[in-house]
Amino acid sequence: MGGRGSNLEVKQYLNKQLSQRTSEYRCAYSEGNIEFLVQNATHPISAPVFSNTPGRIYVTLKRNGEIYEVTQYGSNHEKEFSVSLGHANEPYIHEHGPHPLRTKLLGDQIPREHMQLLNRVVEIYNKKVKGSV
Repeated sequence: MGGRGSNLEVKQYLNKQLSQRTSEYRCAYSEGNIEFLVQNATHPISAPVFSNTPGRIYVTLKRNGEIYEVTQYGSNHEKEFSVSLGHANEPYIHEHGPHPLRTKLLGDQIPREHMQLLNRVVEIYNKKVKGSV
């Protein structure tokens, strides 16, 4: 297919992926570039694959309102890293990107920028979100 046709297919695919968030999730609270999301579907909880807004941070909440995962998206609308708190036994960090996916347990050294983000998210959650979902 020519350049225009293949470009159209890519745009349609990306639009479908970006619109996934609006049908699969609802926003419980938003502050700045941070959105607290609750998944509408009953299948296993997961963070959106793509973000509608570059640089967005999505905090995916469990159905009981607790934080499941904090995910930061880059300028290309794709995941940069995520911190999974949903597994009580072993919370961990996923680093996404052109390199292979790397996972670290939270007991390991946490990068400073990740820790600052987690502290900010937990502060907002405790003040504004907890108990309102």
